[in-house]
Amino acid sequence: MNSNLKYYVATLFLMSFFAPAQDFFVATTGNDGNPGTQAQPWATITHALGNVPDGATIQVMDGTYEGTVTLVGDFTQGVLVRAQNPLQAVLENQGPVVVCTQAKGITLQGFEMRQTTFGGDPFVVEIRDGIGEPGGTDAVERITLTGNVIHDSFSQDIVRIHGGAREIAVRGNVFYNQGPQTQAGEHVEINGANDISVSDNVFFNDFEGSGRVNTNSFGSFVIVKNSEQLSTVGDVDIRRNIFLNWQGFAEHSFITLGDEGLAFHEAVGVTIENNLMLGNATHIMRSSFVIRGGSDILIRNNTISGDLPCLAYTVQMVREGQNPVNDNVRFINNIWSDQAGTFGSRSPGDNQDFSDTPVADTNSFTLNNNLYFNDDNAIPFDQFELINMTDDANAIEDDPLLMPPPENITLPRWNGSAFLSGATSIRAEFERLATTYGTPGPGSAVIGAGAEGPGDDLFGNTRGSVADVGAVEVNPCGAVIDLDGDNDLDLDDLYLMASRWTSDDDLTDLDDDNRVTVLDMTELENHRGSCD
Repeated sequence: MNSNLKYYVATLFLMSFFAPAQDFFVATTGNDGNPGTQAQPWATITHALGNVPDGATIQVMDGTYEGTVTLVGDFTQGVLVRAQNPLQAVLENQGPVVVCTQAKGITLQGFEMRQTTFGGDPFVVEIRDGIGEPGGTDAVERITLTGNVIHDSFSQDIVRIHGGAREIAVRGNVFYNQGPQTQAGEHVEINGANDISVSDNVFFNDFEGSGRVNTNSFGSFVIVKNSEQLSTVGDVDIRRNIFLNWQGFAEHSFITLGDEGLAFHEAVGVTIENNLMLGNATHIMRSSFVIRGGSDILIRNNTISGDLPCLAYTVQMVREGQNPVNDNVRFINNIWSDQAGTFGSRSPGDNQDFSDTPVADTNSFTLNNNLYFNDDNAIPFDQFELINMTDDANAIEDDPLLMPPPENITLPRWNGSAFLSGATSIRAEFERLATTYGTPGPGSAVIGAGAEGPGDDLFGNTRGSVADVGAVEVNPCGAVIDLDGDNDLDLDDLYLMASRWTSDDDLTDLDDDNRVTVLDMTELENHRGSCD
């Protein structure tokens, strides 16, 4: 049997296990006494979840749905709740918009979610284990947020994942404008949770665009901590995201690990890779990365570009309160590029600062094969700090040839029908920013200079055997989706693709129809081969 015939026999075999999902419908004009058909839809997502079989799809028709959506049900195969037309179904409330404390196996896809004003509840979306003892054997799990625009919390966080929740994926969304009220809120707070993936999202702030005042009292975009003091935490991946337009408090950062000063490592087993961080704003942040009580942290192949401005350009790594010393923190293949030549200063003319890393606060770290650029100025050095560029034996000091992010960058705001750039999909907006500001120019020193790194890049493209430094592989492998990372596209990748059948996954939805189907498998076959 030739290879092509084997491939299609395998495809048909796999299709036999994935019968089309049964569709049910929700509409603003619906009634929960209806049967949930397209002609007679239900009125609420919560009612729909309580009445559909495992493996079903709930299509939510266009319109604005007010009130709290409570996720319910235990679905082994999983239930997809999706806007019938992406971003045309709006979930809004004065208080909580989505609450998940008793559910398993649910994906929310394609919604605009927002709070309308301050209503006392701190979160737009809350995912918390309320099934049993927090962090116990039975927990809220397998919840996915994908393809949504989630914005404007008026109290604290936009999304909080906490209380022992596990196997949570936050993928391919746009976030902006958290709350400042009781304490500085975050876009995504991961607190006492396990096996969490935050990938392919765009994070920014634009309070003025929402008619709000920027008080610079806002927290990080993503924070990982454990103030709930649970033992089953860790395995957090923050990868392939774009961060820009900082408007927060000067003691916070795009990504912060730890923050409570507790007597244990608050962030454990965290990987931060393939992210693009743009320093286009004028508001001061602490540093590109902040670590306050962390261990087993891998920070690799990220690109930090622009005049942040900040108090230290590369990292603040300290203990707070009762924290033990930071341990086993690795920085590999990152780009730190300040085209303005103000590396770690509040404003031009101020003292520059490479890192804020007291010697007594960290047990072990690795700095290897990173690129540093400070325009025509020297990279700053401070003998009293633990970490300097001189600790990187394979440091690359050169211009990575990145487009500097301008202060008036076109922000990825959604206006109800399109983004401000004119793009009509989240992925198009993501790729606009990544291509314009994250891709080094021809002849860049980053090309082929990578050490150990991930198998893919910011776009999800497969890196070749000689990878680049930074988030973007300038000349990626022609293999479209090497899902198992073995540098070959073969039946193993087909089996992995089948596990995402009928889902919306930007990296495997090759024909951009918001579903992973046999058409995408055909596209994978057309690109089958090796990646050298």
